[in-house]
Amino acid sequence: MNKVKVIIISHHHIPFGSSEDVFETYYSQNLKPLITSLYQIPYFSVVMHCSGTLFEWLERRHPELFMIFEELINRKQIELLGGGFYEPILPLISVTDKIGQIELLTTYIRKHFGKRPRGCWIPGLVWEQNFASVLNACGIDYTFVNHAQFTEVSMDSAFVSQAFITEDQGKLTTLFPVYRVTTPDEALAYLAQFKKKAALKNQKESILSMLLDIETQSEDGHEKYNPEIYINQIFKYLKDDSDTFELTLPIKYLKQDLTFSKTYLTGVNLRKTLVKHSEANGLYSKMIYVHTLINQLRGDKARKKNAREELWKAQGIDAFALDSAQGIQNNSIRNAMYRALIEAEKITREKGVFIPSILAFDFNLDGKIEYVIQGNELNCYVGLQGASIFELDYMPAATNYTDTFYVQDELPYPVPKRTSFVEYLCPPGCSLHEIISDSQHRNRFTGRELYQEESINKPHNTISFILEANQAEPFGNISIKKQYGLKKNTLMLTYTLMNKGSETERFTFLPHLEFSFSEFSTKAYQLFIARSGETKELDLDIHEVRNTEQVIYKDNKNDVLISIKSVVPFDAWQYQVFSPPSVYQSTCILPIQEILLTPGEQWETSFYVSFEKKQGKSALA
Repeated sequence: MNKVKVIIISHHHIPFGSSEDVFETYYSQNLKPLITSLYQIPYFSVVMHCSGTLFEWLERRHPELFMIFEELINRKQIELLGGGFYEPILPLISVTDKIGQIELLTTYIRKHFGKRPRGCWIPGLVWEQNFASVLNACGIDYTFVNHAQFTEVSMDSAFVSQAFITEDQGKLTTLFPVYRVTTPDEALAYLAQFKKKAALKNQKESILSMLLDIETQSEDGHEKYNPEIYINQIFKYLKDDSDTFELTLPIKYLKQDLTFSKTYLTGVNLRKTLVKHSEANGLYSKMIYVHTLINQLRGDKARKKNAREELWKAQGIDAFALDSAQGIQNNSIRNAMYRALIEAEKITREKGVFIPSILAFDFNLDGKIEYVIQGNELNCYVGLQGASIFELDYMPAATNYTDTFYVQDELPYPVPKRTSFVEYLCPPGCSLHEIISDSQHRNRFTGRELYQEESINKPHNTISFILEANQAEPFGNISIKKQYGLKKNTLMLTYTLMNKGSETERFTFLPHLEFSFSEFSTKAYQLFIARSGETKELDLDIHEVRNTEQVIYKDNKNDVLISIKSVVPFDAWQYQVFSPPSVYQSTCILPIQEILLTPGEQWETSFYVSFEKKQGKSALA
């Protein structure tokens, strides 16, 4: 039997926006032991991919590792893979962004290690056919694709033992099927099985690409194995059976005089996550919107380049996995992505005359109109569902304060995104639990209803929505009018409620506001109330606030004060959202208004939400 050529692949990535501790732990427990093992075994060769986010962190915190990388590359033990710099979800981004991200990492690797990568890592190992022309345009000769996508070229996709060429628009690239193994025992068992399969096929040339999962910790935090032992076990196995296996690297393999079969692969639809998680769709929609803003820049290449690089930071695959535990539930990752998108948007406003405005278009790409109220310091995004705010950006802090997440995996349908200034109309005397759970459907929750646009006043930067009486809902005789407006650093909302029925209505009215902070601790944020000129700090987990003139949240991470005022003193409920149960997502506050309306009578109130970025130590510190 001809020898089986074996390509060992090692992939390393930490999402943009992760904490220093996450990077350092990954380095010490995974990457450093692996590199140490390779250095000590000069005949063991590996194809390695590190994302740009990880490379930049290593350059800043552990530059000594770059010297070892360079020596291993010169010893031809490591062949570095290129790819998208920020580990982008390639199917969801434009061709120009695909090429831009790949070229950014290619330039980084060439600058630091002296060699241009000839191979490309595809995040998720999921292939789409138009990638072929993109890779070719970037000077990429090959990539690795999950073996499961080769079902049409082999009846046994788990043991495809050859590489293939494929094309798009006449541009070729080479595909290697790759098999991911998660433990040393699984790796050795797979090698043994592949040996038997290869012997039966008796091909002239067999190739096996195997991706090693070098993670040392399982999802429950327990130690899985030592990377040094992992590498040594595989090397010993291959060395002991050198009559069957021979380690190689892709460029060396492709230099042989080989003929590859041609194939076209069926794609895997990564877009399903946009349906399953409305939060992922929100990020995707923002990406598309910011991409459009950047494309409208003219005559300033440097500014356009800077804006694009901020956009690219927000295109990481981590927030778009179908499994919410893989990234979208991570508050810091989402926050970092929104921060990059807002910074990109701010760059598009530089050196120009920005005029506050109201845009009406299908922002969420859901077939319905949404509204973007643009101000100098605030951007407010409103959907007709509940006429509520699904994104609220404070530009000086580059933060989306409605960035939250909620999932119930047991449900067969997606959970709608949590929004702000959506309302509850409840029987008097309800508890907070009764309001939120509403097990007997006694409450009217406007998040289930569609408002209609009533008017837009562009000179004053205000927009009004109306929700007519709805007899199918509790308190269905009540119509609600909402008017949003922005003025400098303040969001203003005026409510007008009218009793359209023939009987007196008595109910509790609760607008629901939601703010996302970095974590549930006083290190991240603090809660204060102001009354009669005095300010008092409250415990974060307090559920009830009484007779306050102003509720103030101090965002300690961004040094921003957020104040909520009404035209009259008010009570309020407060609670936190954890989803899954242990992961903090946001803090909710519900001002309480007790209302009695006779037939034909109307009631009006206004709320003001102001943001102020403090310089230095805050007066509330």
